[in-house]
Amino acid sequence: MKKRGWIGVLFVICCLALLTACGSDQTEKAQAAKETNDVKKASAYPEADAVAKVAYEAILDGDKKGIFNLGSKDLQKSLLLENSPDPDFYSETIETINSSEVANPNNYKNAISTGDYFLGVYDNLKNKNRLNYLLILNPVDRLPDFQDWYTYTENKEYQAIKIELIKEDGQWKLEQNRDWFSIKGSERNQLVQNVVDVQNEKVTVLHRGTTFQKK
Repeated sequence: MKKRGWIGVLFVICCLALLTACGSDQTEKAQAAKETNDVKKASAYPEADAVAKVAYEAILDGDKKGIFNLGSKDLQKSLLLENSPDPDFYSETIETINSSEVANPNNYKNAISTGDYFLGVYDNLKNKNRLNYLLILNPVDRLPDFQDWYTYTENKEYQAIKIELIKEDGQWKLEQNRDWFSIKGSERNQLVQNVVDVQNEKVTVLHRGTTFQKK
């Protein structure tokens, strides 16, 4: 009986040890999942999120009229300059913009329909009165990339597109639609990776596809 008793005690101890190990493993897995699942349904500014998505659709589809109508007063003035900083708007007028056709319809929707893209927002509203959005995706019709402005260095099949929104007359407006021109390559790459890796509390991730999962 004593021998059987000791066997029973050992059996109970083994079971408890096994349960403890399993519980610890599950806790670690849950913690790891929590760390990688950092996606939010919306940022602190859901109305701005909606405008950003419309702006990205206009940019990737080559919708000049859409871009112009979403633009802030300063951006619209810039786009109408004879030597506009955006080469797609060289020598354009309001008349030619309004009559222009969408160059690549559904380019944006087709790219995000795969689910393998990244979308995040960097909240700089209090400091600089603006929100910076970053979209990284693999579109069929790529944006012209004269000096690797849009190339995502971690995976060159993808393009990284940053835009800026400001609030003007109570509405969110597109302030910068091609913001890479003023940023050096090394700084741009670091900025992109900081947002993807969420290295700042100001970053909110709105979508993180398979390619962009944390390692």
